[in-house]
Amino acid sequence: MFKLRHLALARSPRAPAAGRSLHLSAPVLSRASRRQRRRARGAGDVAVPHDVRIGKAAALRSLEQDGRTPWAARGEAPSPATAREEAGAHADGVSALAGPSAHKARPVQLHVSEAQRTDIAFSSVEVSQAGRGGADEAGRAAMAGGASVPSGAGKSHGKGKGKVINHGDNVAAVAERPGNNGPGSGPATTSPADDLDPFDLDPDNEAVAEPAPSGRDVPPHFDQFGADEVEEILRADPPARDKWDAACGPAESGSLVAADVPIVGVPPMREAKVATLSRGLQRVLFNPGVMHLRDPRSGVWNFATSLADIPKPEEFAFHRTPQYITASKDEELAAMADKYQMRFIGSTSTLTQALSQIYFAMSGGRGVDLSTLSQDFAEESKDFTAGAQLPACLIVRRLPSGAYAIDNDKRHSVDENVLSDYGRILEKMLTAEKADFARFLMSSPEDAVPQAEREEREAYRYSHSRSILMRSQLDCVDARLPGSGVFDIKTRACFPIRHDRANYEENKAYALHKTYGMLDSFEREYYDLCRSGMLKYSLQARIGDMDGIFVAYHNTATCFGFQYLPLSELDQRLFGSTELADQAFHLSVGVLEALLERATALYPAQTLDLIVLRPRGKDCVVAYVRPHAYDKTRVRPIRAIVVKFASEVDGAKVTGPVELAKDDDERKSQTWKITYSLAITTDDLAGTEAAERGWKDAVALMTKMQPLNVPAGKSVGEMRGLDARERRAADEAAKRLAERQRGASRAVDAWERGEVVGAGAASAVSRPAEEQAEGEGSEVNTRPDVVDSADNAADAEAEADVVDESFARTVWREPHERIRAIRTEAKASGERYARVQATWKPTAAASQAGQSSPDA
Repeated sequence: MFKLRHLALARSPRAPAAGRSLHLSAPVLSRASRRQRRRARGAGDVAVPHDVRIGKAAALRSLEQDGRTPWAARGEAPSPATAREEAGAHADGVSALAGPSAHKARPVQLHVSEAQRTDIAFSSVEVSQAGRGGADEAGRAAMAGGASVPSGAGKSHGKGKGKVINHGDNVAAVAERPGNNGPGSGPATTSPADDLDPFDLDPDNEAVAEPAPSGRDVPPHFDQFGADEVEEILRADPPARDKWDAACGPAESGSLVAADVPIVGVPPMREAKVATLSRGLQRVLFNPGVMHLRDPRSGVWNFATSLADIPKPEEFAFHRTPQYITASKDEELAAMADKYQMRFIGSTSTLTQALSQIYFAMSGGRGVDLSTLSQDFAEESKDFTAGAQLPACLIVRRLPSGAYAIDNDKRHSVDENVLSDYGRILEKMLTAEKADFARFLMSSPEDAVPQAEREEREAYRYSHSRSILMRSQLDCVDARLPGSGVFDIKTRACFPIRHDRANYEENKAYALHKTYGMLDSFEREYYDLCRSGMLKYSLQARIGDMDGIFVAYHNTATCFGFQYLPLSELDQRLFGSTELADQAFHLSVGVLEALLERATALYPAQTLDLIVLRPRGKDCVVAYVRPHAYDKTRVRPIRAIVVKFASEVDGAKVTGPVELAKDDDERKSQTWKITYSLAITTDDLAGTEAAERGWKDAVALMTKMQPLNVPAGKSVGEMRGLDARERRAADEAAKRLAERQRGASRAVDAWERGEVVGAGAASAVSRPAEEQAEGEGSEVNTRPDVVDSADNAADAEAEADVVDESFARTVWREPHERIRAIRTEAKASGERYARVQATWKPTAAASQAGQSSPDA
């Protein structure tokens, strides 16, 4: 099959005036899935090079246009499932009846209007590639002058862009790429300058090009056929109707600048204590660069020796620390939304995922600035990592007040990993003195941390745009820093552990003891940070009005060093300047507001599932939206919101990555403006199928990132068995908790009716929900709207009874060659560090800088 991307037109030597038409002959192209082909062959259809296939969406349109829809004859209104079934039957009938003669191409007309827009109509017929012929000159003459070529005289070149296809009396040049050609409705025209297929996350996911004869990727005479003139016309004014025509409704357009999206700070409802750094770590804030825990030359301690030993997760009492509250469960956040009349609320950890996707699309594929790194990284990639570009999966929950809370949707990702546990441990470790930190270890008595301290609310900063109230947790503060003095704490495990986290016990042999270089160095960790987590950190810091981030580098066993990164440094690495960073933040928030408004308007007063992504290599962002709860007896509704971007700086159009001036004064006065077009897929069969396919492709993309490599000494079977036992234990605990809560609810109802409540039930009623859940290992829903809101009751039922969702499970695999190499390198790093330690003088290695003896 071919996916039409470039069309070299058979045209007269004379260019037409505006408003006139060009007539050409070209084969009419479409797409068909492997399933359709297998089904047709199994039904006895003749497998010839010129067989015909039409898709279901095309068949449905054909039936409707001809007034032959079966349900119309019966006087019925079809469900999507009925329409799909009958359209599929019609498509099979056409495929079985059509023969080689039905494959003749129809003339295609290019109309160059006053606005130089194209309006090319195609029918839904699939054409197989013609065989190689020997009349190259005939094909060239036909393409140049519009003449016909004798049947069988054409020639096809290569597998890449720019094929020339001969079919009967018609010749056309196309550039093809394997994959879906739009949303299941046959071919559509596209501009080479405006190639956009957000649904096509995985080019090989369905319709794959037929094998092509070997040859050159691009015919040597391709540029002589007038394609360059056609592309110039299309670039001057993009087509009004592109390949989204079959799936999307009319597009709306507009423009946005940062000044259109004001972001205002909001005072909290209560003052909360913000932590400070301990154990002498404050010095890191005022010393640029990395500060080693121990001097690598002498072994002298630069900070407290107690920072060298990180407790294991099983040694830390997580339940003694304040628990994270999602936006939908935060009563104070909901109350503030009512006060300031905000439609949406969310936390930084949730919002930054969607904001990152929007920035990727707006920025024109801008990478990171690595100019400050050593020559070891001069040839390394400057693009963001695949993990950083994963789609944002959200649940937009409707609250009783009518506002919406934005939570992370963790159904498509594995459970929190061990690095999250170490992050929580280290955050407490870096902000508490040694004796105070010991209270949170399992070795200390349970009453070492009083209940009031465990339930103490974290400190937050709030800000709002036009419709979103944003909450940012405040990790740490130092009044001597500029601005608010607040900064974030981030922990960064060494790269062998990040890439092979299930084997962290062995990979913790890896050590950091160099400042520069590709291995054993802080520079390598900083390079990875720039390409992965730094954009998220930058957005979080802006939402929280923070001065920067404090980074602790570790290997899960010990800390190696610390670094403070002011927000200005993050801006330089990511955006090139603080001015561009500020504008990018405001613009991203403005686009997110528009996406949320459109999504909630599609399915009013409902909780929604939302996936936001930027298709790789495209200057657009797509939001797939569907109701969280739905009628399982019908086709699940789903729509896609597609936003395409074009940028300009001070009125000048930008091609490629967005940049501002190098001069400081000039840059401060520059304005980045984005022009966008927003289209939404229709709710008919074609639009639903397109959006559903895009959703599944997005989930598949995330699933590909989930597999874990089995730890050394373990097998896949052993790890699967361990997971199964843990899931059973968690399921049983959840069932016990649910039964307890149902019993408590029945007891409350009986008590309100004045009936006698049994001792066991009364005990359950009198115990707080948190106490009932203690030891169960399950999260308690403390939202006040669970019982009172019918909407949320339906949502809760949907969450408990969505049987068709493929919730993510840990997938184990044997380590491949790259992972085995990483494990080998981790061991070698430990050996190199041991040789370095052997050079230290015992007296120096036992001392701390500025002291005569080590810290206890």
